[in-house]
Amino acid sequence: MGLCQSTSSVSPHVNKSIDSSIDRKKKNEEPIIVPHAKTDTILGSCQTAINFKPIGASADVGLSPTPTTVIVKERLFSSDSFHIKQFPSRGPLGNGVHIKGKRFTRLDQMGLYDGEGKILAVCIQKRDFGGKAFKICVPDPVHAGQQPDEVFNHQPMYTYCIVKRVPFHNGQDVFMADKDVPEYEIRRVDGFGPRKLVMQKRGIQSPVATVEGKMLTIRPNYDICLMICLLAICDEMDDDHRGPGGMVERDMRREIRGEMRGGRRGRRF
Repeated sequence: MGLCQSTSSVSPHVNKSIDSSIDRKKKNEEPIIVPHAKTDTILGSCQTAINFKPIGASADVGLSPTPTTVIVKERLFSSDSFHIKQFPSRGPLGNGVHIKGKRFTRLDQMGLYDGEGKILAVCIQKRDFGGKAFKICVPDPVHAGQQPDEVFNHQPMYTYCIVKRVPFHNGQDVFMADKDVPEYEIRRVDGFGPRKLVMQKRGIQSPVATVEGKMLTIRPNYDICLMICLLAICDEMDDDHRGPGGMVERDMRREIRGEMRGGRRGRRF
């Protein structure tokens, strides 16, 4: 009872002062911004002078609004045409985002297209000092003044990021355009069963994306189409990293273990 009387007896001038203080505090607070599919961003971080627009923004695929899982398959570079599907609905991704691969004698390419057949990005194999590398290029500049450095189907393309294999390691590093430090690390998880990958972002402890079998799951606020391209490149680079028997190194180790145990699983030539 005493508390109620004390509250009701507060001076109107004091109430007005409190209200004014609250209003000033609200004005000084930064608004909470929810990432939109077409917001320019650096994949979850805005502290950079370069704006990395989500690769699939024009196809209604931007940053993942919630944990997002899509269905992909292995060896996307070998696909004549493969449509990415959402899980569990199995509906199209965006307006029908799909992949077309091209295998050449020396260099491989894979295009990511929207439902109308317009190019969203292209993954291009390059020869880098120390081994194979891949570029992900997009039709528009990543930053002001950037010059096109690739051509795909007679269309100028701009470097979005470069993926390099880590020497003597089971994974790749991802360098964003004009960056000398890797922004992402892709690591394959050893073991039996379906393929397993983790994608880590520099400075973030938890994986930003994981792969198990044909399921690619992306954390909120990350570029879905970029993660699809990185997965395709990772598969291609791992598949190309073969031993003398023509098998992936991991499979070679399994064959050798079988031979040491006296099994009948010999190498196939």
